[in-house]
Amino acid sequence: MTLDRKLTTDNVPLRLELSNMRDIVTRFLHLEIINLHPMVYWGLALVWLLLLVSALMSVRSLAISTGAKLAWSLVLIALPVLGLAAYAVRCLLRGNWQALKPLFQSRRLVKQVSSARPSGGPVAKA
Repeated sequence: MTLDRKLTTDNVPLRLELSNMRDIVTRFLHLEIINLHPMVYWGLALVWLLLLVSALMSVRSLAISTGAKLAWSLVLIALPVLGLAAYAVRCLLRGNWQALKPLFQSRRLVKQVSSARPSGGPVAKA
């Protein structure tokens, strides 16, 4: 059976359906006006709202003064994109990077340090 003869449930030839799908993908990649559907805006608004709530909860859990918490919250709310970006930079600069330290150590350095340590065994006297 070829693609022309194969039918879908709507009795539309599959080749025509594939052509429509190709057009949809092409329009999506080229950002044509057909892609500006209200659901796209609702999805973006939902993602932004989730990021905002997450950032506000993070600010709430910080060990800083109440005034600083209020200031960060106002920055996050008043400056939608810039506030989230500024808070992300703040978190990166103030973060505890000790958990990632082993990932950035060279194996050669670790071998040198471990071989320089005393083994803890009996030491021969000269």
